[in-house]
Amino acid sequence: RCLSDWSSDVCSSDLMEVQSGTGPNYETVAYLPLHWERLPVDAGMPRVWWFTLKVPPATPAGEYVGRVTFQADNVPSASMGVRFWVYPFELAPLRNHFHALYHDYYLFPGGGMDRRVQWQRDAGFNVITTCGNINGLTYRQGAMSRPDFSDWARQLDFYRRNGFPMQLVVSQGALAAAYAATGEYLSEPAFAGAHQVKDHFSAPFQDCYRQLARAISDEFTLKGWPALIFYEDGEAGCEGPRGVRTETHLMRLLHEAGVKNTTSVSGEAALLSLRDSARYMYLTMLSEVKAENINRLRQAGSGFGIYGPGKTRFERGVWFWRTGAMLCSEEGGVAVYGNPYDPFDGARAYDWGDVYPAPDGPAISLHTAGKRAGIDDSRYLYQLEELAIEANRQGSPKLLDAAARARKVLFEIMWGLNVDIGYYETLGQELPGSVLDRLRERVAVEIVRMQSAFKN
Repeated sequence: RCLSDWSSDVCSSDLMEVQSGTGPNYETVAYLPLHWERLPVDAGMPRVWWFTLKVPPATPAGEYVGRVTFQADNVPSASMGVRFWVYPFELAPLRNHFHALYHDYYLFPGGGMDRRVQWQRDAGFNVITTCGNINGLTYRQGAMSRPDFSDWARQLDFYRRNGFPMQLVVSQGALAAAYAATGEYLSEPAFAGAHQVKDHFSAPFQDCYRQLARAISDEFTLKGWPALIFYEDGEAGCEGPRGVRTETHLMRLLHEAGVKNTTSVSGEAALLSLRDSARYMYLTMLSEVKAENINRLRQAGSGFGIYGPGKTRFERGVWFWRTGAMLCSEEGGVAVYGNPYDPFDGARAYDWGDVYPAPDGPAISLHTAGKRAGIDDSRYLYQLEELAIEANRQGSPKLLDAAARARKVLFEIMWGLNVDIGYYETLGQELPGSVLDRLRERVAVEIVRMQSAFKN
């Protein structure tokens, strides 16, 4: 609610009453205290509050209603109704599918590294995309000094202590330090830095790069850190044939070092890159997602991820599931025009931003809330898939019937979607939130049926 010409502090109501049942006689089952701090509201400036309701595991299934009231001095209070449905199952965390957000900066400071990790955790991202600096590395006549991994340890500790899923790191790891240790590029004219496209590499750089990549991989295993996938030279495929040669060469070096690796294939060079690089890939990142490219990767024996699409609920959810990809990733950031809390006041009629400013550091925006809804959509779909697979494995007639019904629902959803992202060039062509809500409800009903079949 946008308030008129006054400025005051707003404090939420102390309690929200939660009720259960479907008829007029509700049974009160809990009172949930909302510990919100007092925040200023300036005249004519929208403010955003997020509240997250975490349902206790023993809560009975059913429809729940409640009301949140905002109160301020010398003005009428404002309230909003809340209605939600509790299902008789817990939504499982993602295990073999991943959502990442690559980010370099945000305009809104505060909270430090802890807050940056927390809001990504709260949005449902489960990939660590930081990069530890390896300073002081030396390489002389085939001998590389022992790398200093202290910055890696420090950064990973931020994620661990803030409850971030410690499953996967996708990061640039060895390139910059190997460049610095060997002086690669520095003797060349028009040196353009570490991301310069290069047709060939010196023998010392290649050896140092392989040694360092292997050392990083071994350190992650030794310390019990998350699985690591190297993401080196991600945009080389955009640079035409020269970029493809650069990309292919680096991927071959990582392959020779025996570590997992990824690459990005983009634009006019996509076909060249797929032909030359895919055979070295554990996971290939596609920005040009279409059936032709996906089939080329599968024929080359590479898994694939998505780079670029993933900015909306639809792309993060049902479309990501439809593609069969393992990883969905995109670049994050903030582009604000005017009031950071109003997404529609910009010159382009909207802001693009993953976070809002808040007293203790960035808070997720409506834009990111859409991504979070999409990530949850994908969790429902993967959970139903896994239940159907387990039912087929156990093989009783009742479970086989339930699995067949679940597969029918999944196939109907799948064939209503186009795997080619080019088909959805505008937001208007993506499925709206109301349709996605109904699809999620349909999948949830099948999960309940599958679980009932397992119990009986």
